[in-house]
Amino acid sequence: MVDLTLRLKPYLQPFEIVLAQHELKGLAQRPINMSEDGKAIVNDISSEVANSLLRRLSYFDQALADENDFLTQQSLREISQTEHPGSESKLPRSRRLRFGAHDIHEYRGKFFPQLVRALINQTNLPHGSIVCDPMSGSGTTALESADLGMNFIGTDINPLSIVLTEAKSRLASGLTTDESKAAKAFIDDATYKTDDGATALALDQKTLTYLLLWFPEDVLFAILTLRQAISGLVSLPRVHILFEVVLSNIIRKVSHQVEDDLRVRKGESKHNRDSVHSEFAKEALRQIGLLERINAVYGNYEDLSLGASVQIRPGDARFVQRSFPEFEGQVDCVITSPPYATALPYLDTDRLSLLTLGLIEKSDLKALELQMIGTREISERQRREWWQNYESSKHLLTDSINDLIARIAETNHGDGVGFRRRNLPALLGKYFLDMRQNLTSALAMLKPSSFAFYVVGSNSTKLGEEKLIIQTDKLLFELAENVGFEAVDYLNMDLLSSRDVFRENRGSSESLLTLRKPIHG
Repeated sequence: MVDLTLRLKPYLQPFEIVLAQHELKGLAQRPINMSEDGKAIVNDISSEVANSLLRRLSYFDQALADENDFLTQQSLREISQTEHPGSESKLPRSRRLRFGAHDIHEYRGKFFPQLVRALINQTNLPHGSIVCDPMSGSGTTALESADLGMNFIGTDINPLSIVLTEAKSRLASGLTTDESKAAKAFIDDATYKTDDGATALALDQKTLTYLLLWFPEDVLFAILTLRQAISGLVSLPRVHILFEVVLSNIIRKVSHQVEDDLRVRKGESKHNRDSVHSEFAKEALRQIGLLERINAVYGNYEDLSLGASVQIRPGDARFVQRSFPEFEGQVDCVITSPPYATALPYLDTDRLSLLTLGLIEKSDLKALELQMIGTREISERQRREWWQNYESSKHLLTDSINDLIARIAETNHGDGVGFRRRNLPALLGKYFLDMRQNLTSALAMLKPSSFAFYVVGSNSTKLGEEKLIIQTDKLLFELAENVGFEAVDYLNMDLLSSRDVFRENRGSSESLLTLRKPIHG
């Protein structure tokens, strides 16, 4: 038996310190007291429990046991983000979010990995438990779940999200030496730069015409030629999916799209065919370096994730049981982050990747956007239809939600109001009805007494000259109770900017909702 002294990371926000206490208590299965200098002592635990804490903890960086210092695996993962890690004792002094496979693609509204890890830990889920994320996004929950030995199931309606989740899960433990050599050999091979991209891949005419509006012709042809070359890497499946994602990640940069704007906004591309190749090579080599370093981390610990499965399927977050009927009532934990209400044009952000990678055709893009929870781009006809549906279904929502929508409609349905503000009441009605269905579906997927964690952001609108905060987090907390969840905890979080390129598009606040399915639910 040993006594273990654990040290908190020095830069944590107050809400993270709360989560750190929760995760340590969950894993150690005993009350935990934190000292003022950010240390916790866990007395008289087995070596097995001590090793598990070092392997799993998210918000602690170092431990002392029997006068020996140890780093947590999470610290080693974060150290691997640095190009020249140096001594393992040189711990990060600031938050790191882009280590290993978490870095492989920019994504708006991305979870930060440490939060997901801490939530799994605080529930003390045993090895092989089932974690579900019905809005998988870029795959953060999938990667962290599998790393901790959990089986993951998830859905997303965005085809790029499916690719990103598969890529992260396959690359979770990094690239082997042989895979790195093969990847670098591909980058050095100039043959993929010489073919004519005009005939490299068959795009339908509507998609091709649209893409030529958003790329210089030689840039588009270079992208298509490169995509064709990458498709030939079938004997190296992990290198293949890495390069596919790397290609997607440079597409906005070499297009006419203004890179740091989530909306459809055209600028002027200064790139040409050669710069596509150089940008791809630069990004690919950077990712290979990250994945080599994360691979070295896993040589220091027993691979507890061995045998964990990741299943990601295209599907509607409102009806998860339709995608995974075999898991209904079998899920041990739901961890997800739904879209902000009407805050972002979600699919527009990814449209160029979706089209150039052949994941969707231009003619199908609008229909897919309309299916997404939180969409904001609708026609006048859709506005009328959605408002009529809200009016006939609003009895399913809470009084707080209906009062908010009625207040906004009283102003925004008046004369002389711009179309975006006029659309807002209908969009909010659809958003909360969709989220009610999502919560109902999550409840059905869970085992009795199991937890669901929702990370929810708020946003704002203007009523005339008045700024009105749309408190989506509090409204969904009430709605979750309305559909049958126990509302366990509501933790206000300071927003952490996880993707610098999109920092101007953040919401105003964010909260963690802790919900539980009743034992007889």
